[in-house]
Amino acid sequence: MTPNPNAVRSPSLAASSPATRMPLLLQLDPNRPAEPYLDGAWWPRSTELPAELPALLTALSADLGPIALVGYHRDAWNAAPGHLDLAGHTVHLQGFASPDPPTVVVIADSGRRVTVQVVPPESDSATAAQAMMAATHQYAEHDTDARVTKAETAEANSLDEVAARLARLPGNTGPEQAALICGWVGEAAAQFSDAPIQAFVPILVEHIVRGRIRDNRADRPARNR
Repeated sequence: MTPNPNAVRSPSLAASSPATRMPLLLQLDPNRPAEPYLDGAWWPRSTELPAELPALLTALSADLGPIALVGYHRDAWNAAPGHLDLAGHTVHLQGFASPDPPTVVVIADSGRRVTVQVVPPESDSATAAQAMMAATHQYAEHDTDARVTKAETAEANSLDEVAARLARLPGNTGPEQAALICGWVGEAAAQFSDAPIQAFVPILVEHIVRGRIRDNRADRPARNR
């Protein structure tokens, strides 16, 4: 894989044994907006989440601060515990279901977050490099509907406010679309009834519903043929 100046590499990636540890393969978009749907891509070496996360969280916490919670697509990983210890700090792990490609949402104690698309571990170097580049630059190819302004991020993150904020995005302002979004918010929220840190549930819900909105828009041309 060709080295990239925006890739974060760390020698501390946990793996099955010290002898097999590999550098962290993480690429973030340096021009990403404050709260995008995706910030970049991450290529783990296995589907063992507790083994792969420490290096990723160590790298991201240098900017985000202490990590509180990690949301992850359950189907992309082997069974994982409800939390892990990172240098004496407890990080809660919360699995969720989503129709989107696998992502990991890393949320700091402050509420700041980074969302990365997960490149399948079994990918070869060329495929992984292509996927990481595509995820890094996807916002240059899409409209700005999914971007959140500073004023919007200042709003309290209740589920009602998430639904209202998403319904105000261009293309979502019709009553039928607003009702659909409210339904999606409710469906997504139902997954997190037992979440260890309820304050961060709206962040995960918004992530899931933004993906559904994007996929719904992509499906409209096919449905209208």
